[in-house]
Amino acid sequence: MKQTGESYTKTLRKLPSQVGTSEEHHAVAKLTNPNILCGVQLTLTRSGVSENGSVDGVVISSVQSGTSGFSWRVALLSPFEGTPAGGVIEIADDKTWNLAPSLADVAAAAARHDGRCPDGRPWYQPDQVPGVLATGPELHRMLLKPRLGQPPIATKKVYRQPDKLLYAIADAEPKQARTPAEERRWQRQRTCANCGTTSTLTFSPAEDGKRYCEEHRADANRRAGQQRAEDTRVRAVLKAGEIVADPETVLVAMTWDRELQGYPFRMETFGGELVLERILPYIAGAALLSTTVDDLPSWVSDSQNLAGVGKRLIEAPEALPLGAFRKLLRAGGQVFADGDLTPRGGDDLVGLYRAFIGHPDASAGHDMPTVSWKKTTRTAADVIDGVRDVLREMAAVPLTDDEIKRAKRPKRAPRSKRHRFYESRRPISATLQDDTRLAARIYNDVTGPALNRQNWATDGCS
Repeated sequence: MKQTGESYTKTLRKLPSQVGTSEEHHAVAKLTNPNILCGVQLTLTRSGVSENGSVDGVVISSVQSGTSGFSWRVALLSPFEGTPAGGVIEIADDKTWNLAPSLADVAAAAARHDGRCPDGRPWYQPDQVPGVLATGPELHRMLLKPRLGQPPIATKKVYRQPDKLLYAIADAEPKQARTPAEERRWQRQRTCANCGTTSTLTFSPAEDGKRYCEEHRADANRRAGQQRAEDTRVRAVLKAGEIVADPETVLVAMTWDRELQGYPFRMETFGGELVLERILPYIAGAALLSTTVDDLPSWVSDSQNLAGVGKRLIEAPEALPLGAFRKLLRAGGQVFADGDLTPRGGDDLVGLYRAFIGHPDASAGHDMPTVSWKKTTRTAADVIDGVRDVLREMAAVPLTDDEIKRAKRPKRAPRSKRHRFYESRRPISATLQDDTRLAARIYNDVTGPALNRQNWATDGCS
């Protein structure tokens, strides 16, 4: 049987020139199932009345009258003889009404399955659905629902989606009354938190958890992003203050000394008291202390090397001094737990500094001073002083009670999977740049960036 993408009404308009008289009579003779008219849009005119007195409507159900006759309930698309639009009138097959298309045309099209879905219901394009029909979700937004046992009478054809069932609005019943809490939630989901605009559809939530119309959602997301960055900065300030106030805080740094051909390694308390000072050897032809070596320094088995165990260790960026120190001690046979001589989670100086100063301006590009910890002429003590200055600057930022309370508040709205995906991959491309910003401050030579650029080109170890 033939199926087309046209609406049923548009298909019927082509029938008078395609269907012969004998076929029309045959279709009328076979009109034993009155439900073939359900869902069909007709033009109704009383017999003997001009076409100016006609009205369009959709047949929504059939009623058997007597033993052989039928009548149909029609939902009107416009007012007619005192019945408002959407109201229902009843017509009978008694020559009182002239129908366009005729019953013969409808029956003939139904017999060939023209303009109908596979289930036999009339098929409508999305922009041709009569106003007296609605899908289930549309009824829900009208605070209605299909009655128990109410069948769908037409089908809405949707591009690249499953077809939608259409129900007669006139036969639907009101939904159960909502509780006051449900009513408030229903109104809140359909009201813009900015301008108060209401809609029959729910507004999508923004990143702050509130719902906005399309006009104000972008601004709300921008404000939420700014507030999130500020809260992150406040948390970094609080963490820096915690590190500064902790008596167990130990600052660790390591540099390269060309004259000694080694790596000066230094540990200091935040107050400036020396905890440990060593010269880590340089091993030619191998990564820095990555394997067991024979020429270990004499102090490698000294118990004083474990003076930092149990302390709150804050290491300078890029150099990773604690990793090199741990490898050297293990090569010398020192035994300590895996978590010893390791910075605690959340005490990453680069992460705190990144949160404190914010993401770099994309328009500025990458033209920032680049300094390597191996190229600088600063000593390990100078580097520790730079780390100490950074932490003091962060901890000295004044905060209000509201800022602290907001920063400690848990997240209210979960971020989308797409946002988390790209946010999780941001450090891959941006961490090195953030390291450079902190390293440029800590390892920058006192003599200025010009000399430092010269050192970058000529100095350093292989």
